Amino acid sequence: MYRQIDKKLYRQREGIAQGSKVSTLLCSFFYGDLETRHLSEFVGRPDEMFVRFVDDYIFVSRDKERVTLLLQKLLDGFPQYGFEANASKTVVNFPVTINGKELYMSDTTTTGCFPWIGLLINQRCLSVKHDWTRLSSTGLSDTLTLPASHACAALKAMLERFRCMTDAIAHSSIRID
Repeated sequence: MYRQIDKKLYRQREGIAQGSKVSTLLCSFFYGDLETRHLSEFVGRPDEMFVRFVDDYIFVSRDKERVTLLLQKLLDGFPQYGFEANASKTVVNFPVTINGKELYMSDTTTTGCFPWIGLLINQRCLSVKHDWTRLSSTGLSDTLTLPASHACAALKAMLERFRCMTDAIAHSSIRID
């Protein structure tokens, strides 16, 4: 397998190419097992949403203690799976420190949106849109082409179902125009 980066061609000698169909499939098998065995307490509550897209997670909850517990587990890692979340890539929407590291708090004051996998999720109404700002200093030739529209559409549908389920609880005091 060869990869081109900045007009140079590199040969991959070990492992499975990131972004290949095989790596995505294997990731789903391993992470699915990890979630079933170690993170099942975060799945299935009607007032929360726990979603993974390949190896990127999002957890929507109004309970900061549960969010902090999940963050603690993910950042502690699961050595048997070779899994450890990267604290420097972990984004939250409230101040929290895990294992002595203050996690990056997303600036949602101007847009009201939380970034995830190239999308912006509105924290009030859970609408989803593409985050084009992250590409403002990047040349198109340096970007990876993925079927993001499928991911975006699936997430929009999932968030809409979640919003409808929790609408009476979560949005009872919030006006959405």
